[in-house]
Amino acid sequence: MNLKPRIIPILSLLVVILIIPENATSQRPIPDTSIPLVSNVFFETDLRQALKDLSDEAGIPIIADNSVHGLVTIEFNETPLETVLKTILASGGFTFRKFEDYYLVGAAQPDNPSFPMLTKTKSYNPNYLEAEQIPGLLSDYFHPYLRVNMLTNSLAITASPELIAVIEKNIAEIDTPPVLISVEAVVTELSNEAKKELGLDWSWLGSSDNKTLGLKTNYNSISTDSSFVGRLVRKGINYQ
Repeated sequence: MNLKPRIIPILSLLVVILIIPENATSQRPIPDTSIPLVSNVFFETDLRQALKDLSDEAGIPIIADNSVHGLVTIEFNETPLETVLKTILASGGFTFRKFEDYYLVGAAQPDNPSFPMLTKTKSYNPNYLEAEQIPGLLSDYFHPYLRVNMLTNSLAITASPELIAVIEKNIAEIDTPPVLISVEAVVTELSNEAKKELGLDWSWLGSSDNKTLGLKTNYNSISTDSSFVGRLVRKGINYQ
């Protein structure tokens, strides 16, 4: 019986297991799927018509109040709807506010009927200035949006979120620590013995009626004083 060795091929299966840390996925930005992506091209398009086209594409009502007007030229692709709204509304000073199932677009100005719906109120407490000082240091344009509470030393800012950010930035630039100066004072006390050595008692005479002043002195001690001070005072006495 002839036995021949048989070679049986053995296939090795290499299995690689990739272990992903639990916190790896949490560090990745999660896109907000609640805001639809839109793509469109506008060239000198009426702003109200552009908002209507965006509303149709996104499937969300976008309501423009009577203050909205102007033209828009822009191109965007797969861009979040709210990013597009901020871009096309900024040039006209308009803003938007999202409610449960629609967007409201308009001018967040006090004389606009939609003002309460397009704005929010934020309190600001200054660090170094008094709240009542701040409106006078800002542009007059911001005054309609500011209210001062002197009791709490605070400001109430009622405006669109974009304008609130601008006002807070302007206030932060002026609400800074005051400039400090260093004052050094040297106080010198002249004793009676020292005054005698100078030949003067450094006392002033006079009244507010005749507006005259005089310096009391011991002339006898000065007449024999050879120091610089003594010679200087004698010269003054000679000239009366």
